[in-house]
Amino acid sequence: MDEYLLVVLGGLENVAARRVARDLSPDTVNITVLSPDITCDGTGYMVNTKTPEDGKANSAEPNRYHYGVPCCEGQAGCGKLLLRTNANPARVQSLSCVQCVLAFVHATDPGVPVEHLLDIQQSVALDAILRVTEDISIPLLNKSLALWERHMEIVGSDEVKEALKTHGSVLQNSHVSMRASCVRDGKHSFKSVDASPVLAGVLLKKFPWRVQMIRANLEIVAIILHGHVCIGLVLTPNVTFKNSTLPTEFQQKSDQGASYRLRPSTTQLLLSLATEFSKGNSLGIVVDPCAGENTIPDEAIAMHPKRFTSLAIGGEIDSSVHSRVAKGQKHWRRGQDLQCTKAEYMQWNACRLPLRSNCADCVISDLPFGLHCLNSREVAKIYPRIVKEASRILVLGGILILMTALNGPKLLCSAINSMDGWYLISNHATDKLSINVGGIRGALVMARWRGIDVIKDLRPFPVPQAESKRQKKMAAKQKYKELIRNKGIEKTTMESSKSSDKSF
Repeated sequence: MDEYLLVVLGGLENVAARRVARDLSPDTVNITVLSPDITCDGTGYMVNTKTPEDGKANSAEPNRYHYGVPCCEGQAGCGKLLLRTNANPARVQSLSCVQCVLAFVHATDPGVPVEHLLDIQQSVALDAILRVTEDISIPLLNKSLALWERHMEIVGSDEVKEALKTHGSVLQNSHVSMRASCVRDGKHSFKSVDASPVLAGVLLKKFPWRVQMIRANLEIVAIILHGHVCIGLVLTPNVTFKNSTLPTEFQQKSDQGASYRLRPSTTQLLLSLATEFSKGNSLGIVVDPCAGENTIPDEAIAMHPKRFTSLAIGGEIDSSVHSRVAKGQKHWRRGQDLQCTKAEYMQWNACRLPLRSNCADCVISDLPFGLHCLNSREVAKIYPRIVKEASRILVLGGILILMTALNGPKLLCSAINSMDGWYLISNHATDKLSINVGGIRGALVMARWRGIDVIKDLRPFPVPQAESKRQKKMAAKQKYKELIRNKGIEKTTMESSKSSDKSF
């Protein structure tokens, strides 16, 4: 069986494991979740295999420990799955809930930190990495390289395919270029750029490869988190771990620069989580109040075009996003069968949705964190209003899933607890699920709307129109003219009163 190291969203490893098992069925699948153990001060690890045998959610409320997994902050705190399967490489490459696919090479004992890896002396810590790299067994490394060749025959570039076809296997092929990368987080005495040459030096002693930092054919990556090390070969095409960070998925660039678009793999896990909590296999109507570039509705349609959702709606108050969303929808809609379903995008205010009451089956949204968009004061104002609006548009039994920053669940949970009809299904202790979103600690708040006895049918508010720069300048000039006019009137009245006093 082939062994893979899958990089997923940190905190939702169990959800990703069940999703991978469903996507790869009926092939044989064995998944082990490597997750940090926060009870060991971030230096120990545990192997978490608490997943349902059938891969399906329970008919009643699912057990909460199936979803929450402790996560750490930083790029290396991402979720890591050890996948053993006999599935076709093309099927593994098509996994939409995975950020990156790697061929598994080596991993240290999850329960025991690497000796001297956290030493305060840099030379001692680098020697620990050297020992870990030298402990890699040659048969396992050859197996990983053979798996890499099989994947490159499908998704590799023309240069790689020509080199493998002309000069033979990668084991003795001097025309193959390689690079070593390291993603590190924790209190270490060394940097990521110091650990990468150690990893590359061991491999260059065993294979006749040449080093190339840009556009290398083969990339080996070491993910170091506190005292644990995982090593793998990158299999995902057009992906490099440059600048010691996780690779970004396909993100459309806007005219103003890079767009802060939600990762498609993160969106797929949110939709899978909503499916497990929903009563049926379909989510019905999905609404995203803060859609940004409409990633969640688009991925909801792309997940199962014919049977997953009947309608997906997203909206944003910023009018400048509409052109980018139209281009993105035109891109992913090519070749899609959208006769039964479609994703819509509107301009609206998330606190005043132009939707009728009791019309949505699920509300999923990536709320503003208060970093790139808005600030902490504005976020504290809109969070309760978004929850109130979600309670108006959700049907009885509807699901609410909101992703926010680590300090956001306190506001959301207080808003949910202050209203009748909500049932928190996140976590029995903290009412949230901690996640790692690109190295930033975030959280998920999930609730089910059970309704109240009397629900007021609030009419939808009109869509607010964002003012242009010219309109703002004209309004400012008008206010200035009115202010000058009022001051002039006050001055004339004062002069007339003074003249009347002199006459007396």
